Amino acid sequence: MFDLVQRNKRIIQIVLAIVLLPFAFFGVDSYFRDSATGATVAKVAGSEISEQEFQQALRDRQEQLRNMAGGRIDPAMLDSPEMRFSVLESLVRQRLLIHQALKNGVTVTPEQLRAYISEAPIFHGEDGRFSMARYEQFLKGQNMNAAVFENRVRQDLILTQMSDAYQQSNFMPRSVSERLYRITEQQREVSRAVIPLEKFASGVKLEPDAAQKYYDAHQDEFRVPEQVRVEYVVLSLDALLPQMQVEPGEAKKYYDEHQREYGVPETRQASHILIAADKSAGADVRQKAKAKADEIAAELKKNPNGFADLAKKYS
Repeated sequence: MFDLVQRNKRIIQIVLAIVLLPFAFFGVDSYFRDSATGATVAKVAGSEISEQEFQQALRDRQEQLRNMAGGRIDPAMLDSPEMRFSVLESLVRQRLLIHQALKNGVTVTPEQLRAYISEAPIFHGEDGRFSMARYEQFLKGQNMNAAVFENRVRQDLILTQMSDAYQQSNFMPRSVSERLYRITEQQREVSRAVIPLEKFASGVKLEPDAAQKYYDAHQDEFRVPEQVRVEYVVLSLDALLPQMQVEPGEAKKYYDEHQREYGVPETRQASHILIAADKSAGADVRQKAKAKADEIAAELKKNPNGFADLAKKYS
């Protein structure tokens, strides 16, 4: 077994670094049999993790957390996306480790499996021996048959072999072992004095508004910094442009179909000097007005930049 670990040390290091061992009785079952009917949530090393298997693992994890918290846990935490991802990731890691173990010839013989199950205290009767009745009662309570249960136990034993072969092949310097030995032999004497609060509480007299005064003088101690959780998506043109390929013909076609978006209406700006003459005025008045306009036009031809001054003077 040690030679096996040495030959595959790097692979086992990577796998064991992300897997918590040993496992309980209930591990991944479908590696040794066809995947359960239903959708496939993941494929690992040529085998599938079914929706039924994932849901069972999720229920086991939820029940474990409920027991650890004594039933006082937010139900939303037990069915959050983070919880589901963690369970699926655990299944994938277990499947990878099992695949590597089988690939390297790690097996459990029927005799080893039988001995492990028969020695489990949960299946012992009052006489301390294996009880078939208790075994069958246990299987019935877990809603599984003997073949499924034994396959799961076989997987756990294979994983334990992989873990023990690696973890139990450590070396420790003499200086470290001697230091640990000295630490275990050390002794400490501790003395303590207990000052009961009840002994002094009766002698404390507070004014009716003492609590309000203390709060007003120490408001910073009761403040919690404001927090904001923001989720956003960044749409970066710099990241999208390299992925876009536009043919010259496409650009020309789009322009032809959307010319109105790129056109600007024609505009003109006109300025004039008005020499007014009433409609009812005689011909001599109109002639004088025309002569004045011709005179101004002649001046403007001589000095085109003087239009503004002429407009102020005559219009």
